[in-house]
Amino acid sequence: MIGIYIMYNRALDKEVVDDLTSEGFTAYTKWKDVQGAGNKGPHLGDAVWPQLNNMLFLVIKTDSEREKIKSLMENIKKIHPGEGLQLFTFNVDEL
Repeated sequence: MIGIYIMYNRALDKEVVDDLTSEGFTAYTKWKDVQGAGNKGPHLGDAVWPQLNNMLFLVIKTDSEREKIKSLMENIKKIHPGEGLQLFTFNVDEL
């Protein structure tokens, strides 16, 4: 199995979730208003750095599913190049 973390500016939330669910990726865990700093600067939800991120975690079974999710997120990045959106994948073992 493959785990995927998708971290993105919360302004992209509807588009990210809608694109995933429209392609059948309906099982996920979502964290809202995640704070942090990355390539697009700090997102701390305060007066100085007001932006925040959201994060999704999905577990999928195949490389083709991973490539489909990657393609969906790359399309969003092309539409919104100034907004942060990152994917991280790793192997998952069910216990």
